[in-house]
Amino acid sequence: MTTLIVRPLGGLANRIRVIKAAQSYANKYAARLIIIWDKDNVLNAKYEDCFEPIDRVKVINISYSGHSSLHIARKKIIHRLYLLIIKLSSQIQVYDLEVRNHLNEEKGPRIEEPFFIKLARDYRKVYIQTCYEFHYQRDHFFIPIKKSIVQKCRTLILHRDMIGVHVRRGDNLMSHKYSPLDLFIKKMDENIGVDPSTTFYVSTDSNEVYETLKQIFGDKVYTAATVRSRDTLKGIQSALLDFYCLSKCKKILGSYDSSFSEIAAKMGKIPLEVISTI
Repeated sequence: MTTLIVRPLGGLANRIRVIKAAQSYANKYAARLIIIWDKDNVLNAKYEDCFEPIDRVKVINISYSGHSSLHIARKKIIHRLYLLIIKLSSQIQVYDLEVRNHLNEEKGPRIEEPFFIKLARDYRKVYIQTCYEFHYQRDHFFIPIKKSIVQKCRTLILHRDMIGVHVRRGDNLMSHKYSPLDLFIKKMDENIGVDPSTTFYVSTDSNEVYETLKQIFGDKVYTAATVRSRDTLKGIQSALLDFYCLSKCKKILGSYDSSFSEIAAKMGKIPLEVISTI
């Protein structure tokens, strides 16, 4: 049996799409799957804080979050040891830039990409480190989000016909620039004009954005998130709850340059309308 070792990079949505791609690869080529999960300053949570176990998949958590000098030094040491172990335990290592070279123009997976077929055919131990969906999925692969998070979503979304609204702020400068809040407000007004009973599930990492939309649209706006900061465990779990709730809406009004909007729409197999000036 071949072994695929995958280290998903980036934030929550990026890691979800990498894990989905890894599951697809492992299923197609009958490979054993190992996921290396970083608990770091980008995503300050362990794998099991967000997801249920996946059958026949091993998860290895590596923790080096923190900003102190001690944390930084510890991160460097762990990273060097990690690289050495990976080189010793895999026959080939594929990193983000190489993965990107074998994607389509939209930075998505090609249906039959010779590079990944060759990896599976020629190497018994493959290591892939990326934030991209590197393998095409013909079928829908379930991501086992924690049951407690799923139940919170069902309590809110059940029997409601909502439009998801994802306003990304934080450190995403492209979303700030090309997806201004006034465009979301205009589009939400348009939807209410078509159907006055329309309600919205709002996902945002900005308290100011949520309070503004709540003030304008009142009881037409819902959310399940309790923490909007993404640098704590509760914040990450709130983001995952937002993600799952968005995927259960009938469509999503999303932010420019946001994998969060894109992957939530793909998970739910629902339309995504990117709200932007371009």
